[in-house]
Order: sequence, then structure tokens, then C-alpha cells
Amino acid sequence: MTYLKNTLFKLILSLGLACLIIGCKGDDGRDGIPGDAYIAYSWMYGPISFSCDQCGIPGSTVLNEVYYETQPGTYDYCYEAWDYSVWCGYYTITRDEGTPGEEGGPFGQDGADGVDGDDNCFQLDCLSVGPSFYEWGCSSVRAMESHMEPKRDKNFKLEENKMKNTNLAISSDSKVKVFDGEFVKVDDQDSGVAIETGSVGKYSFKHVYKQIK
Repeated sequence: MTYLKNTLFKLILSLGLACLIIGCKGDDGRDGIPGDAYIAYSWMYGPISFSCDQCGIPGSTVLNEVYYETQPGTYDYCYEAWDYSVWCGYYTITRDEGTPGEEGGPFGQDGADGVDGDDNCFQLDCLSVGPSFYEWGCSSVRAMESHMEPKRDKNFKLEENKMKNTNLAISSDSKVKVFDGEFVKVDDQDSGVAIETGSVGKYSFKHVYKQIK
């Protein structure tokens, strides 16, 4: 009889401890907050006109190399460069979603909070030699990451040389350009399209474009 009581006591004690552990599970950690996304449009010599489809630029003007907050997604754009060439395309951008919080542990131990996502900064160069798209963490925008500089320097040098060899009058007002509200949608399967893709860490993008005229 004593053995039966001891066994029953141990069983009840084990069940009680198990219920206590399960019932005292800690709270789950907070998920990381997604980082913000920003877009800037830049040029060496101002485009005659620029337009985009719901790209989040406030008002009717766009400022050279000014970053505007935007949302992840796909955006169509067109611009007419200073030499009257027209380029159209689209870009798709993503953001750093951060990491999920850890699950709560036994004995009331709360899970660790997730890490917040970094902010993403994207930039579209609108040049007469063609557009080019870049992305980097916002903390390095001013310094520019080394892997971006050679390509960008080359494109701007080509633009400078092209301007020097033209007889066109280039406007000195290259700070503000008015949207014309029109654009041509470009498809990946169109003839003559160029495609840029890239990723650095958790940042990624796709850029498709072609010269219209």
C-alpha cells in the first residue's frame, strides 16, 4: 500500500511540475521592425522631363539626388534626357524585414526581441547614355560603397564627354524637373531591353530598361 501511495505521489508531482513548466512559458519576443525604403533620382545634366507611375514623389517636381521615402514594389518610369533621347523602364525594390522574435521559454523566460531591419536607399541615375540603378544601406549613401563607384564613375564620365561633343544648349537649371505624367511600360521580353539585378546582404533589386528613341 505504501509503495502504491509513493508511486501515485510521484506521478502527481511529475504531472504538476509538467503543468507548471508548460503554464509558465514566457512571452514571445517582439518581431523586428522592417526598415524603411528610400529612392533618389540623379543626373549630371538635367533631363527635360521625368515621369513615373505611383513612385511616391511628392508634388510635381523631383530634386536631383534627394531621397524620398517609398514603399517596396515595382515602379514604371520614363525620362527624356538633355539630348532628347527617351529611356523607359521599371525597377523592383525590397526592404529589410528584420528578424522574428524568439519564442518564450520555460519557467517564464521571455524570448529575445528580433533585430530591426536596416533602412534601404536606392538611386536611379537618369543619363543620356542610359539609366542605371543602385542600392545600398542608407548609412553608407554619402560615402558610397566601393563596388558601386567604378560603374557610376564610368557612366558619368561618358555623360560628360558626350555633353562636351554636342552643340546643344544645356540648361543650367538641373535641380528641379517637372513630371510630364506620361510613361511607356517596358516588359522583360521586349527587344533591346537591358536588365540589372543586384543584392548586398538583405537588399535586392531588379531594374529593366530600354531606349525608346
